Amino acid sequence: MSQKNFKSMSDFDPSRPALVHDRLSDRVIEWSPSWATDYTEWHHEHTQDGAVAFNGLLLDGWLRETDLASPPV
Repeated sequence: MSQKNFKSMSDFDPSRPALVHDRLSDRVIEWSPSWATDYTEWHHEHTQDGAVAFNGLLLDGWLRETDLASPPV
């Protein structure tokens, strides 16, 4: 999956399920809305590149699982 498909973290809604990309491990992680309160309170935005530090992760993009669906043929 290309990172260019991911949306900016500035548009991320932590209260909704999503897939997030961790730059440090280069892994895609399934986001749980149960983490929203902690995220809102403890995340730190990197203004230079839009990445967000949270709980040992460096999140640099997100998407909904529905974004992965192939268009109808």
